[in-house]
Amino acid sequence: MPDEYRGEALAMREVRDRLRDSDLDWTVFCPPGMIQPGEKKGNYRLGTTSLMFDAKGESAISAEDYSDALVNELETAAHSRAQFTIAY
Repeated sequence: MPDEYRGEALAMREVRDRLRDSDLDWTVFCPPGMIQPGEKKGNYRLGTTSLMFDAKGESAISAEDYSDALVNELETAAHSRAQFTIAY
């Protein structure tokens, strides 16, 4: 992990751990390595706690597909009290 992101990543891990130890209903949705505007493809993969990569070694998603997955989670709550991630 690049040093410039390490502090933020460790802080978010602490937040997740505190949520896990609480009685709250929570979800942590982690983006892939790259998220940027693009097209909505609708064919992405969901994972759990590990950064996901495609066959080219890229960890990416369009903002459109990321927001689609976020809305789906809000509507279905498939990852209650869990962390999940997304990538192509």
